[in-house]
Amino acid sequence: MAEIKLEHVTKKFGKVIAVDDFNLTVKDREFLTLVGPSGCGKSTTLNIIAGLEDPSSGYIYIDGDLANVKHPGKRNIAMVFQSYALYPHMNVFENIGFGLRVRGMKKDEVKKRIEEAAELLGIDDLLDRKPRELSGGQRQRVALGRAIVRDPAVFLLDEPLSNLDAKLRIQMRADLRLLFERLEGTVVYVTHDQAEAMTLSDRLVIMKDGLVQQVGPPAEVYDYPANIFVGGFLGSPTMNFINCSLEKRDGSGFLKTDDFEIKLNDKQISAIDKTASSNELVIGIRPEDIRIGGEGCTISCKIEVIENMGSESIYYFRVGERRIVATAERMDDSIGGRQECRIGFNMAKLHVFDRKTEQAAF
Repeated sequence: MAEIKLEHVTKKFGKVIAVDDFNLTVKDREFLTLVGPSGCGKSTTLNIIAGLEDPSSGYIYIDGDLANVKHPGKRNIAMVFQSYALYPHMNVFENIGFGLRVRGMKKDEVKKRIEEAAELLGIDDLLDRKPRELSGGQRQRVALGRAIVRDPAVFLLDEPLSNLDAKLRIQMRADLRLLFERLEGTVVYVTHDQAEAMTLSDRLVIMKDGLVQQVGPPAEVYDYPANIFVGGFLGSPTMNFINCSLEKRDGSGFLKTDDFEIKLNDKQISAIDKTASSNELVIGIRPEDIRIGGEGCTISCKIEVIENMGSESIYYFRVGERRIVATAERMDDSIGGRQECRIGFNMAKLHVFDRKTEQAAF
């Protein structure tokens, strides 16, 4: 396989900067995911690696070789798109092997590679079928098979699961992870689906407006978001954000809102003093880090809505003029909307952001 290195890559379409000074090294045999909302530049970055787009500036290296000067067909990459792009008049066997036959590979070698890929993907009993006779998941496996038989240095996947229904998408996520562990391939994967990104990847690259916001392992990025955008993008339901200010009195520090205040420890106060541009801050707390009732729950609120999700419930609370969302295991069915209760925050999981810069204070 191969290492991919991007140095100061920028792509402009007229006055629009689609990718802005992108720097990244994808390690050999790593599964790296570019994730972010539509228009953030992730697919453009993938197309630049593939050679389908030329960068306005910057350099791309694949396995140590400068790729800018290489034709896409000479970069030893395989790409799988959102669209399966299968030939309707060919059966599965012919679709998987088409690229090999075009390259003039011997029939025996083509047959061997197709059969090995089909067995790996669990579609060896479908080789005689036409695309119209296949389900969405089976078609996606055929598209993957067409990439696998090429034995490329790099796999590039652009939203490959977005056309599948929710249940099949979850199944294919697991299958993809197992597949590329067996292939030991270098993979760059593009998605807007944060669940796909979290479950598939060795590392995430969170993008917004052409800029890299944070790079790291999924758990690290989730637990320690670099800014408000990353904190809000990852997680469902999304992180709660509450404007507050830092107040110091009687030798202690407090995060004060219109409706409640939270006492900080010395380490948290020191972190804010070092990183924040002012005392105007934003509290970030994930729904699963909110306690409902019991010791230490000091924030008065009213339950607005409870969504029963089976194994857990989503609680919507009204605290003054704001809504706070929490998740917890299912509680007594007698608990209903409009009831008064108290909630508390897990202080070990509390995030604080600078309101002006939106960067994490801690």
